[in-house]
Amino acid sequence: MRRAIAMIELIFAIVILGIVMMSAPMMVTQASQGSINTLMQEAVTATSAELGMIMTRHWDANNTDERFASPILVVNNGDNFFKEEKFTDGNGTGRRHGTIDRSHRTFLTPFGGRLDASTLLGHDDAAGIDDNDIDDFIGINIPLLDQFSVTNATAGDYVDINMTKTTDVFYIADAPVVNGIIATYNFAPLPPAGGGTTNVKAIVVTVQSASGIEELDKNITLRAFSCNIGSYELDERVYP
Repeated sequence: MRRAIAMIELIFAIVILGIVMMSAPMMVTQASQGSINTLMQEAVTATSAELGMIMTRHWDANNTDERFASPILVVNNGDNFFKEEKFTDGNGTGRRHGTIDRSHRTFLTPFGGRLDASTLLGHDDAAGIDDNDIDDFIGINIPLLDQFSVTNATAGDYVDINMTKTTDVFYIADAPVVNGIIATYNFAPLPPAGGGTTNVKAIVVTVQSASGIEELDKNITLRAFSCNIGSYELDERVYP
């Protein structure tokens, strides 16, 4: 007698191979979905990084003078609660209601007087290359290219090379909803009624791509806001 494969063993082998082959499409689908999720996360990260970078800039072009701390700027369509408090004689105190006297957050500049918030937002110079305040990024459309595009100055380490990043900054209503002693601010990224300047600017960053493949198309928008609160200075103490 010669050794051979029994029929039952052959049947078991065929069944096992069939099960493996049936799971293959599912494994391919999961791998493909994982790649799509990775590309989507890349777009979200690019959007978040841009938003975070913009938030580090000055609130307005009129408080970027590095010779002194950024003052609180005067706005023309802000809520009355955030206006400069007045003395009984009508002169301004230089501070908002409730601000302690020793606070450096003030409307006054070291050279006297007060500064207004910019009525026109956007680039502050003719070349449009400054980026010292948040609204300098308005209208900048940046294609996010792959890491191998070394000949392009805007190249980045991105797998999806079809993405475009756009930014917008604009004033929004700053009035809180007051209920007794509780004040609640509802962030609504819309320009204030009647236009003008307020104490809050909305920052909207959008990353889009149109690859022609529905699963890879993206339209991701992240929003944040920045407030007109001036800047602080560290207290100094002189010891004898």
